[in-house]
Amino acid sequence: MARKTAILDMRGAGCVSCAYAIERLGRKRPGVEDVRVDIAHSEIRVVYDGPDDVLNQILDIVKLIGHDAVVKRVQCGDLEHE
Repeated sequence: MARKTAILDMRGAGCVSCAYAIERLGRKRPGVEDVRVDIAHSEIRVVYDGPDDVLNQILDIVKLIGHDAVVKRVQCGDLEHE
């Protein structure tokens, strides 16, 4: 599969411990290369090469810790989708 990068809007900044939990749990998902939470911009960057279901798993993690997020955009190679 092609490597993709998704930006999720986290709907309000979380704390450092929430960011750490999202990153740590997200990286354990099959197909996920990296997860980075930018608290200052309320965004989550996910780099993955698995199916788009990976994003639903990340969204579930965010909900589990008490926040909400939506997919803002996905970039696959040179193509970007919003």
